[in-house]
Amino acid sequence: MLVVETSVGALLVLVFVYFATVSAKMPIADKFWTGSGAFPLIVSALLALCSAIWTAESFSRLKKAGIRREVDDLVKPLKEKSGISRLLRFLAALGLSLLYVFALIPWLKFVIATIIFLVVMSMAFGRLRPVPAVITSVAVTAGIYAAFRYVLMLPLP
Repeated sequence: MLVVETSVGALLVLVFVYFATVSAKMPIADKFWTGSGAFPLIVSALLALCSAIWTAESFSRLKKAGIRREVDDLVKPLKEKSGISRLLRFLAALGLSLLYVFALIPWLKFVIATIIFLVVMSMAFGRLRPVPAVITSVAVTAGIYAAFRYVLMLPLP
């Protein structure tokens, strides 16, 4: 599992460095803090730093454990039924997330799309019953909407 952990950490470093680069090119207002790129630049830089630390720590543990054994441990669960089940659950969650981002939000807008997405995900993966899933989804969506609209003062799609 350390091979995957190290790879994901390295990939995240690259992704957050890219986000930091893009946000650094955003227009700057009178002061840095009031510019549109300040917040994403700071968050991206912090996340890149955290990912780099995670990657270095994972790589260090990987060297100590031995790379060959870790690769064998990575392939072994995929040969077992439970490993395939976990892989299918991951692929289903990935597919639902992509559907949410690229189809539901543009078509239904943020609030309705998020409620539907959270209900489906919590029932499928959190094993909640319909009523608690709907209540939780509405509450989480309302909290996200309120945070973006009234605290951060940013519009949502």
